[in-house]
Amino acid sequence: MLKSECNRIVMAGIKGTAYELEILELAIRSYGQVLRSVAERHYSLAEFAAKIEAVYDVKTPQTGEVVRVLRLLHEANPPRTYYIVPAWSDQAGQCRIVSREGLIPDAHKSYQAAPGLWKEAGLMNSLGRLVCLSAGPEVQEEFRACEPLMAGTVIYG
Repeated sequence: MLKSECNRIVMAGIKGTAYELEILELAIRSYGQVLRSVAERHYSLAEFAAKIEAVYDVKTPQTGEVVRVLRLLHEANPPRTYYIVPAWSDQAGQCRIVSREGLIPDAHKSYQAAPGLWKEAGLMNSLGRLVCLSAGPEVQEEFRACEPLMAGTVIYG
């Protein structure tokens, strides 16, 4: 996943071969301007590929290869949305953390509409601390950096 913030692009936890990661860095340097925005925003690698396609000619070898590799990396690193579900009561002293594949813009609304599409991912205790989380180390670090956590928090990873 890529994050555009304050006119810079940050990669988060993307795994691939040395060649694929080199192409990704080239893509950010050469085509990153298609992602820049004033407000912080998260992009999947597939969105990045689509934005490049919309602006540049993918028939040129370099651009075509960049788009191809971005799509391969997207398939190998699907983005997830993590959401801390507000508890129905404070009796248990904890909140559930759920996740769903994709970058969900309004996790609260999505969860309310279709909770069955979300999978259990972890727990937050009543002090706002992460108890457990089934996610990669980058996502766990992001949660811990946001402590104390609160219900309604959304993290992309």
